[in-house]
Amino acid sequence: MGHFSKFIPAGSKFLKTKTLINFHRWAFVTPGNRVVIQFMNRDSSAVATVILLESGATEILQVSLRDPTFPTATTPLHVSVLNRDYDRVHHLLTKEGVHPCITDQTGCSALNHAALLGQMRICELLITAGANVNAAAHDGSTPLHKAAQGGRADVVQFLLRQGANLNAENKRGETAYTIASHRNHMQVAVLLYQIPVAKREDNT
Repeated sequence: MGHFSKFIPAGSKFLKTKTLINFHRWAFVTPGNRVVIQFMNRDSSAVATVILLESGATEILQVSLRDPTFPTATTPLHVSVLNRDYDRVHHLLTKEGVHPCITDQTGCSALNHAALLGQMRICELLITAGANVNAAAHDGSTPLHKAAQGGRADVVQFLLRQGANLNAENKRGETAYTIASHRNHMQVAVLLYQIPVAKREDNT
């Protein structure tokens, strides 16, 4: 464990996982204020998250450990979304009390990732749980930007119905329409272009 051993209280039990080359390092605080270090990667994340949560972990320290190889800290909710694990996301939100608006080190919410991946059911679940449809990451990207980036027309339509800001710009001055156009996602670009046209016609 090297210098990370100083974060582990005496008597703590180590979580046994496969030897990993690339992994994330997380720190959890249990109700008894004990710190548990979690090592995981894509292959073992779901199992490791379940073990820690069922052990009583209630809060993640997103800035406690910084790994230069993985500068973007994440959370169990983000990992579950990235793994497209609807059941785990549902469990975290409804049984573990995880806040749907929690962000990673880039300011991305779980909804941002779900929108990019086109995970409609997870997007619906997050919105129902209270996720902010217009929450912007540090680069100004909203879930609508991410859905446009991924060419997810169905998610774009869903987010707009939920009140997503069509004209929101990221820090490069790009709207969702701009991103869809530049990435040649023409179905999404046409959809986003037609909405303001339809609104103008409704007002005439």
